[in-house]
Amino acid sequence: MKKLLFLSLIVVMFTGCGDTSSRGSYDNTNNTSNSSSGGHKSMEGYNAIHKVPVISDSQKQNFLDAINAARADTQDCKEHGVFDPAPALKWNDKLYKAAYEHTQDIAIHGIVEHDGTNTASDWTAKDSKLGRGSHFYERITANGYKNYKIIEENVAGGTYLDTPEKVVDAWIKSTGHCANLMNKDVTEVGMALVKKNTKYTHYWSQEFGTTH
Repeated sequence: MKKLLFLSLIVVMFTGCGDTSSRGSYDNTNNTSNSSSGGHKSMEGYNAIHKVPVISDSQKQNFLDAINAARADTQDCKEHGVFDPAPALKWNDKLYKAAYEHTQDIAIHGIVEHDGTNTASDWTAKDSKLGRGSHFYERITANGYKNYKIIEENVAGGTYLDTPEKVVDAWIKSTGHCANLMNKDVTEVGMALVKKNTKYTHYWSQEFGTTH
């Protein structure tokens, strides 16, 4: 059976909450559009409406173990350089919720992209009435992760990417994703998997961040 794999990444560094001036990008795909935090008055109500699943502590730990095992080693990210071992990341539920929102959106449509689809499954776009697909920093903000100074996103889809270890390995083998994963300046992460009977079967999003 032919294996399908698609990886995508984006990184934007901000110096203040709501500041959309890009400070740097590993893959030159800076997004400098104005961000919007949307109109979510209550995260509790937001998650009830949109049915963000609660994942177990053991599942969170499985994701963290795969990520932090990679960060514990020296990684050669090719044109981005050799990265020394980086500190272990901590789990953040708000970043997880942002990751889940986007993962279920791309899974439904069988795509692997950073922009949301501007359909009913692109919750941030619809709730905030953006009139376009949501950008990753808008989803992160809408899900309550604010006052950040660095945020990053990795996205992947693949028929055989059925474990966190496999998707982290795929990201490490892709130079820009490798650099995102090994960034010593990020401290928190949220990661989501959605399985769907669409093109890539297994869909992943990974959101990194550091707050002030």
